[in-house]
Amino acid sequence: MAQGENDDQESRNPVVESAGDGTIASDHYLHGTKLTLCCISLLLCMFLVALDQTIIAAMLTEVGSHFGEFDKVSWISSGFMLATCALALNWGKISIVFGRKYTMLAAIFIFEIGSLVCGLASSMNMLIGGRVLAGVGGGGIQVLVFIIITEIVPMHRRSLLQGLVGSAFGIASVVGPLVGGAFTSNVTWRWSFYINLPIGGVAAALIFFLFNPPKARGSIREKLLMIDYIGTVLIVSGLVLVLLALTFGSTDRPWSSAEVIVCFTLGGVLLVCFSIYNFRFSRNPLIPWEVIKVPGVLMSVLTMFFIFGSFMCVVVFLSIYIQVVLEAGPFTAGLQLLPMIIAVVLSSIIGGATLAKTRWCKPYIIAGTLVGTLGNGLLLLLNQNSTLGQRIGIFIIPGIGSGLLFQSNTISAQVGAPKERGGVIIATSLIAFSRALGASIGSSVGQTILNVSFKANFQKQAQFSAALRLLDPSRLIGNPEEIFTLPADVKELVINSFVYAFHSVVYLALAFYAASVITGMFTTNKRVPPPEPIKTEKTDETV
Repeated sequence: MAQGENDDQESRNPVVESAGDGTIASDHYLHGTKLTLCCISLLLCMFLVALDQTIIAAMLTEVGSHFGEFDKVSWISSGFMLATCALALNWGKISIVFGRKYTMLAAIFIFEIGSLVCGLASSMNMLIGGRVLAGVGGGGIQVLVFIIITEIVPMHRRSLLQGLVGSAFGIASVVGPLVGGAFTSNVTWRWSFYINLPIGGVAAALIFFLFNPPKARGSIREKLLMIDYIGTVLIVSGLVLVLLALTFGSTDRPWSSAEVIVCFTLGGVLLVCFSIYNFRFSRNPLIPWEVIKVPGVLMSVLTMFFIFGSFMCVVVFLSIYIQVVLEAGPFTAGLQLLPMIIAVVLSSIIGGATLAKTRWCKPYIIAGTLVGTLGNGLLLLLNQNSTLGQRIGIFIIPGIGSGLLFQSNTISAQVGAPKERGGVIIATSLIAFSRALGASIGSSVGQTILNVSFKANFQKQAQFSAALRLLDPSRLIGNPEEIFTLPADVKELVINSFVYAFHSVVYLALAFYAASVITGMFTTNKRVPPPEPIKTEKTDETV
């Protein structure tokens, strides 16, 4: 049967979308002022979490000096991302069991407590512990934002709202270093964490008073039995070990070290055990087979993994490129990245608005992956001699590609997901999980490639420079501000090595995007269902 005939048949015989907790998805929809204010709270939540991932970039050196433990500063970022990724998949199932409203409030509360611990930290270990706690809550917030969007508006209206959420994420990714730099320079780095408290408080208040979905059906005992405890332990412990191995390998330990090998081996074994248990033995699997077996859903999940692995490589290491190669501060680096973020915002909003009209995700996914691949390829043209105009022109193109993909790929997974047993919520959780996993792996592997490539090119040039042989490349890559104090001729050689290393990271980002082109072609061909007929409350007749 032709695709158009399938769409017509689905519109004539719409499948009722289950919320997975005994309620119907359409019973959760909001309208008017409540919808507007609830959307604002979701945008604040996503902005908050994205800001927290990048605001620390400007304060790492200051924090390392403050506690006298510079060797641990990488864990300020890694601890957050590790916790965000490891638990991302569990939040969706928890929200089905206990309801989206109170699960979101719990995630915000955990995130706020973690931020408070960071702000009050009296030691580096306390700060890292706070970041891990904030990451647990932050992962829940990211998942719940997209799940609640599926609850408060029908599918044909989700693309624009998800485009706005994607824009909030992109804006915060660049504003973070600006705000962090301002706090670190003018007040104290602790305000980079304190700022989360009022923003999170406002968002939580709006959700508490305005988002009142139908209560999930079933007793407390029935709800608790819906949680897959064995599967949760297996996947969380497996992911933590694998991500620890990536973090160790990208920071202070060689890949051949016992710690890295043991973490990779045990983590891999646990993830294999999870897969066997989840798909063969679990009665309430974290990843239901009826959802992941749908090719369109699986391809959307893989596409999101690739594009976010690339996006984090680009945003993080472009900022480092600007700060090291162009000798700019974090604030200036953030300003120079604004063209990319403006492109993300505009393409997200325009793409979301037009998608609501065309109701077809596939063209936006294909266009986004192709434009993103082109944009990442153009990043290879950047060097120490690139002009401001050239940088602006190059930055815009990958921004357009990312903006087109953020909402269309998520909607594609939701359209392709089965509507029974909370299939849409599970698919949304998988998309959020793949975002977090892609970002974590992209940044970790990118850091490894940067370190290895820099040292390799540095040692190659050191064969012809006695001055370079006196320097420690590991120290320079860990403390790039020392590069600026070197004699001009030596500094030029070091910058050459850094540009070479940056290009190596761009190749990784390019490979991610090239892979997304392939997976994007196999996402669902289904269209977003047309608006459902509105029924009056009194007569229950179609208007």
